[in-house]
Amino acid sequence: SNLTAEHSGFSWKGKVQALQKANDTAINLEGTLAIKDAQATSQTFNLLQEALNWKGRVDLNLPKENTGLSVKTDGRMEGGRFDFKMPVEKLNTRYEGLQWEGIIEYRAAENDSRINLDGTLNMDALAFESPDAAATEKRIEWNGSLGAFLPQSEQKPGIQLNGRLNLGELDLAVPGSQLAILQDSLTWEGPLDYGEVPQQAPVSGTGKLLLQNLRVTDIQKTYLLMASKTISADALRLVNSSGISGKTLSIGGLEVLKSQQAGTKTPLLRAGSISVQGFD
Repeated sequence: SNLTAEHSGFSWKGKVQALQKANDTAINLEGTLAIKDAQATSQTFNLLQEALNWKGRVDLNLPKENTGLSVKTDGRMEGGRFDFKMPVEKLNTRYEGLQWEGIIEYRAAENDSRINLDGTLNMDALAFESPDAAATEKRIEWNGSLGAFLPQSEQKPGIQLNGRLNLGELDLAVPGSQLAILQDSLTWEGPLDYGEVPQQAPVSGTGKLLLQNLRVTDIQKTYLLMASKTISADALRLVNSSGISGKTLSIGGLEVLKSQQAGTKTPLLRAGSISVQGFD
């Protein structure tokens, strides 16, 4: 497809060094990069990035053979409003701001490639729309590491996370199930793996979970199916092949089946607090 790209401003201040060796070429960049109002358009997508600022170091290794490419960055990046659309698939992703500080490493081998990140990430006003779901997230905060395994064969990719994740106000609508899920905040602390890492389970993780003001409603948000002021779990273990287990589970302010219309405030079930020890 035809691709057009443009921007209203581009600047680089810093130094560039290149060293050619017998089997590869090493390129090192250190400085600041600023891009303003970048746009890219093709037959399949439209991309807009209002502003992007980067300060740090990039180490690039270019082998003479087709395998062994590696890139390492260490620095800080700040981005303004971002909008990515795929009109045919009716997909749209956008956010109002992004900040990243840390290390990113990419290594390509003959049969796979690997990406490792270690640092802090903040995103503001994230929104996603598709024919199957629509979601808005007020703020995302991540502090920790992420490793991704990307095979070139039919083997499934794998992702490993280990750190602390904070999510702000979430509003998720799933038209197919006629459900909406809302929450004020979510915190997860610990490892979480997806895919072929580890090999025995597509999804697994062990950590601490805290949910604040969770609500599950119908798609019109007129009938409350379930709500809880707090849900917390310690030593929570998620393995999708065998379910959920943990050391403690606490649920506060539980309500089930309640109309959200004025004058109808009595739920079918209400519980002030529920505590479970050693559940599986």
